[in-house]
Amino acid sequence: MKICNDLDCGLSPDEVSLVFKHLPRNRNERVAFQAFEEAFRSQVPTSEEFESVVVRKVREWMFLNKLSSEIAFDALCRTAGRFIEKTLTRPQFHKALVQNEVGLSAVQIDALFSALTPAAGASLDLRGWQSRIYEDSDNPLQMIRETVLDNQLTQDDLLFQMKLRVWDNPLDRAAFWKAMRNLDPSISDVQIKAIFSALKNDGDLIPVSDLIRNFTG
Repeated sequence: MKICNDLDCGLSPDEVSLVFKHLPRNRNERVAFQAFEEAFRSQVPTSEEFESVVVRKVREWMFLNKLSSEIAFDALCRTAGRFIEKTLTRPQFHKALVQNEVGLSAVQIDALFSALTPAAGASLDLRGWQSRIYEDSDNPLQMIRETVLDNQLTQDDLLFQMKLRVWDNPLDRAAFWKAMRNLDPSISDVQIKAIFSALKNDGDLIPVSDLIRNFTG
């Protein structure tokens, strides 16, 4: 149990004792590494989960708090006490995301740090952060329009990506959610809700032609 106290796991002595009580122990009342690993092992996110879960949660945190990519990174640095040198080590990155309640598990935070800092042992700087956590607008509809423009996507490209046809029935909330996930797996639920509210008609539906027209500006 001493290791939890040494590592500052954020648990009280009573909580540590409760966890230890439920772990399998050997005759010497020690917990073997294999038993510890089995109890606390987490699966590393797949590439699809990384975009659809990890990045999405970060972007949702930014959107809810009205943070640009640069300001979000600065907030993390300040949380970790990095007021002058704006870089984060892996432990500092973990601490900052947890204290800012971004909503990621330890293994998800670790996967994100590794993706943002390809070089082993490197610290994370703003450039690395913005390589995957790109600038978000307070207006998610405008964000989609800028993405379409930057990537020179045509109406046919959008229909293909969203798995839609122009003659499909108008999209209800569930169908719109699915189409947006096809277009961008990392977009957050809050952002999708904001776009749906902006585009829906009086019947709470979005005609496909209206959707494509709005996305292409």
